[in-house]
Amino acid sequence: MADDGYSLTKWRYHELRGLCRQYRDMLHEAITLEGKIKKYGDGEPESAGSSDKMYEVRQKATHLRKELSRIEAAAKAPEEGAWFDAIIKSCCDGIRYEEIDQAIMPTSNRNAFFRARRQFFWELSQREYANL
Repeated sequence: MADDGYSLTKWRYHELRGLCRQYRDMLHEAITLEGKIKKYGDGEPESAGSSDKMYEVRQKATHLRKELSRIEAAAKAPEEGAWFDAIIKSCCDGIRYEEIDQAIMPTSNRNAFFRARRQFFWELSQREYANL
């Protein structure tokens, strides 16, 4: 692999790839939880020890939205979002480069795609450390 400044250890890459593969599940769960919040009450949570039964639901939905936002922000980083759809398809949905619709890619240059993909994982890693 070329040293382009976006290097990660093998284990860090596997950890981030595992997070990304949960993207659709997290998105579905966040939408479901937000539906419950709207249906049963969308008032502000009082506190963790309160009798508000929706507190945990709100907390979980907030956490999921933060994770989704982190993934989406990292996917928008390479070339100012030009690769966003292709990166989500590849990294989150597990679709191989050859199977991604070329119409959603800014170029058919394979090297450019994998450079953007490396940058995505590096950005995602940096965003996680920034949130600690």
